[in-house]
Amino acid sequence: MKMMKEADEARTNVVKLEVYFEELNYQSIMETPAMDIFDLLSNIGGTLGLYVGMSFLTLGEFFELFLKCLAVAPKAKLRSRASMDEL
Repeated sequence: MKMMKEADEARTNVVKLEVYFEELNYQSIMETPAMDIFDLLSNIGGTLGLYVGMSFLTLGEFFELFLKCLAVAPKAKLRSRASMDEL
């Protein structure tokens, strides 16, 4: 009798649980760098080349302006002397 009571108690206290997976595959997430060292150096070199190129163009423009000012200055001096002589 004791065995039957223990068997009945075991049946009421034991749960049979079956777990089913929705999918049998898995997803793998890998992190990769957005930019490697060669891309970084390339971007830095391109930007630096752009800035240096603009700097040289600006220096050239200033040099050209300076030369034009030097060319105009003697003519302006002659004009001022001529106008003084007329007075």
